[in-house]
Amino acid sequence: MHLDLTMSIRRGDADLDLIVECDYTPGTPGRYYGPPEDCYQGDAGDVEDVVARDEATGVVVELDEDEIDRLLDRAAEAWAEDAAERRWRDL
Repeated sequence: MHLDLTMSIRRGDADLDLIVECDYTPGTPGRYYGPPEDCYQGDAGDVEDVVARDEATGVVVELDEDEIDRLLDRAAEAWAEDAAERRWRDL
């Protein structure tokens, strides 16, 4: 799913507001109950083709590993919100 998101990061003494475009693949839930042979860990999902631009200047900004993790969390939230909206529309 292609997403357009916003997020803020701190670089040095500056706070940057970013517009981020990415492709998000949702994770799968794990199963942590029942017999051990039926249990498995979930998958957190993935973001690919990430392009982050400074909202003020349009300059492309490379995200570090921690920022990518935050982006993944933000993408999961946006995906869940979109899925909930689709469920309501389909009622």
